[in-house]
Amino acid sequence: MKSNQVYQNFQRNHAKIIDFTQELKTLADSPPEKIAESLEELSVAIEELNVAQEELLQQNHEIEQARTQVEAQRQRYQDLFELAPDGYLVTDELGTIRQANRAASELLKVPQSFLVGKPLTIFVPSGDRSFFRAKFNKLSEGKKRSEWEIQIKPRQSEIFTAAITVSSFYPEDNNILNWLWLIRDVTERKQAEIAVRKIQITETANRILSQELKIQLQLELALRESESRFRYIFEEVGVSIWEENFTQVRVALQNLKDQGVTDLRQYLTEHPEFVQEAISLIQVLDVNSTTVQMFEAQNKEQLLVSLPQIYLPETVDVFIDELVAIAEGCTIYSGETVVQTLTGKPINVLFTIKFPSVHDVSERVIVTLLDISDRKKAEQLLTEQAEDLQQLNESLTQTTQLLLERNQELDRFVYIVSHDLKAPLRAISNLSTWLAEDLSQELSENSLHSIELLLQRVQRMEDLIDGLLVYSRAGRNETESQTVDVAELLDEILDSLAPPDSFNIIVANNLPSIHAKRLLLSQVFSNLISNAIKHHNRPDGRINISGIEQQDYCVFSIADDGPGIAPENYQRIFDIFQTLKASSGNENTGIGLSIVKKITEAEGGEIWLESEVGRGTTFYFTWPKHIR
Repeated sequence: MKSNQVYQNFQRNHAKIIDFTQELKTLADSPPEKIAESLEELSVAIEELNVAQEELLQQNHEIEQARTQVEAQRQRYQDLFELAPDGYLVTDELGTIRQANRAASELLKVPQSFLVGKPLTIFVPSGDRSFFRAKFNKLSEGKKRSEWEIQIKPRQSEIFTAAITVSSFYPEDNNILNWLWLIRDVTERKQAEIAVRKIQITETANRILSQELKIQLQLELALRESESRFRYIFEEVGVSIWEENFTQVRVALQNLKDQGVTDLRQYLTEHPEFVQEAISLIQVLDVNSTTVQMFEAQNKEQLLVSLPQIYLPETVDVFIDELVAIAEGCTIYSGETVVQTLTGKPINVLFTIKFPSVHDVSERVIVTLLDISDRKKAEQLLTEQAEDLQQLNESLTQTTQLLLERNQELDRFVYIVSHDLKAPLRAISNLSTWLAEDLSQELSENSLHSIELLLQRVQRMEDLIDGLLVYSRAGRNETESQTVDVAELLDEILDSLAPPDSFNIIVANNLPSIHAKRLLLSQVFSNLISNAIKHHNRPDGRINISGIEQQDYCVFSIADDGPGIAPENYQRIFDIFQTLKASSGNENTGIGLSIVKKITEAEGGEIWLESEVGRGTTFYFTWPKHIR
């Protein structure tokens, strides 16, 4: 380098002067010509030394100017990083924190110096770490940028939901992969004031020119590296960043105050022309590359003069709130609004504005914008679906209430009908019995047979009415569930049915106990067993009753060796009022099996049959072990 050559010349001439000085001491007795010649050489060496010294001083001055410029640039991007309202972290490829700004320190409740060297995963709740590692592993597989939401657990503080944007980059000083993290608290957007402290760096100049030169060169290299790092952070972070100057806006607001305006919000609402003027007074100093892409601009310069073009009526309303916040001395203002690109495309954004404090002479304002258009669309869709669901719920509630009212009306109707019908039937039955008893000697055998048929018809009609009552209430019984010993229940049922002595009814051993509605289960068993007895074609029939316990339910079977049922009638016999034939001269109502089916399905089970004509029929039904 030129500076090194200058310094070497200076050192070489300085050594010559020392040598000439020593030589002059030895020339005291030498001829004048010899002394004059040595003095001339010494003078030349001193002149060369002075020139070299001047060059060194000039070089040092140039280096100082360059250092000042680099320091200013580094300080600017350092401020952008440090004073950003959102949390920023830089980690290595393993997720270990290498750098953190103040906002990140405040979010995580840990001093900046203590964050360095800590793995980022310690701030993720244990239950979410597998999710975090999965996301991070995908980044390591080659994805350069990603966004997601995750729970963050600050030190000794409450968990909050954070929106994370992470980007990869390689520092200029090495080829090691680093990650840049943007962490934003989206659970609560607090309007907290963040005190901005300026960093003052004091350096003590080295008095020795050679040492100062080396230090300056090293400092220049470090500053260039730092400036490059912060410039990359500013340009490549996945958030739109605007650097703006609000000096003229503050002047305009102060003029309003001097004119006696006390209610600023009302004034701004009544004077939209002032609001538009204030927008035009904002000076855009710089934007990052993300902003250029988001707003569909060709370059940065296009956005520096196009701020009013991105404003919509909704944006202007929010800008009024910003002006009021500035007038009230707020240092941070955040919210949601709608802006538009230079091509007219609307964008929903979450914004944060960092205003300078009253003690800061700078009027530089940092604005960050996060595109939340997709999130807004999802929220709108969820809102619409919620409204549809609410309407369906209301409709279902109305329908349920209507069904309850109709069921109550049906119960009242069935009761009235059964009562009104059974009364005259009992009268007909009593009168017919009295006639048969009083006129048994006078009536012919045919007349007595007709009276007997009449009594059978009356009894069938009464059975039919009773069956309709049971059927209408099946599945709507309010009976409480209890533990039922099925073997004990079958003993009671068989005792009440009193089957012929010639019948052989076999009940399997080890029948289960289940939690069920005893009355309903009894109705199902009673109907199936009585049907097997009633419709059997022999007086010495056999019936086998068994049960198999499964995981959540039991399967019961009632098998007989009767006449059987043809396949075409398997489903028909479960329909109400359907009967295949009469048995033992008694007419069947055709309601029993329909009641069984209705009760079984209402309790969460099912019923079916297997049969072979001439070889018997087996009815199967399932019953949950624990009725809800």
